[in-house]
Amino acid sequence: MTTAAATSPRFYLVKRTVPIGTCARSGITYTADKHKQAGKAGYLIKVDDDGDLTLSFVGGAQWFFAPDWVTPVAREHEAGDVPLAARLCFLSADTSAALPRGTFVRIKCLYTAAQRRAALVGVADPSWIDCMDASMGQIGVIMDRHSSGSCNVRYMCLHSAHTKCHIFNQGWLTVIADVALEVPRATAAALEYPLPAATAGADTDAADKKRKHVDEVVDELERVKRSVENTIAKLRE
Repeated sequence: MTTAAATSPRFYLVKRTVPIGTCARSGITYTADKHKQAGKAGYLIKVDDDGDLTLSFVGGAQWFFAPDWVTPVAREHEAGDVPLAARLCFLSADTSAALPRGTFVRIKCLYTAAQRRAALVGVADPSWIDCMDASMGQIGVIMDRHSSGSCNVRYMCLHSAHTKCHIFNQGWLTVIADVALEVPRATAAALEYPLPAATAGADTDAADKKRKHVDEVVDELERVKRSVENTIAKLRE
């Protein structure tokens, strides 16, 4: 078995084009179970003497792959080519993969223990307690982060104006991409965390722009409708 150099690829993307049943020169077979990882990023565990790679995936699956079945990801391209969940899962010391403090998130609706386990990233395994059920679907903000994949999140309680704080695995959270549109000012104020300065007032401006665009589309449809009606009337004369 050989070990990887410090600059060698740590992640490999499983190709989607390998037919099930393909046999490698080393004798290993590309099975249906391996094909379930097609398109996903696997973390390199080891390289055998015959060149086959042992890759581990988010969720715990681990398989042998021939070099021809995967595409290496250069380290400088990991941020763009490797999903955040995989980077957090296998690079727990890489704080650049952790969500920063002040990130607005929405807590996923994970109704069963199995769903929560499947969504886990990183090495941390915080316990989901019953009172956290009221957090599902709610907006929160990250107050503290941990490189292991856990975040201390303050969130709005369901059917209440109160807030609570709990530790969530990062896999249980979805980043709110458009804070200006999705986070009401009142919610940000209740969470005691101001909206980013760049988006101050942008929620109203964005809504106004959206309404203006809708009005313009309606006006254009009305114009087209009148034009069609006039054309039909002329044809009937």
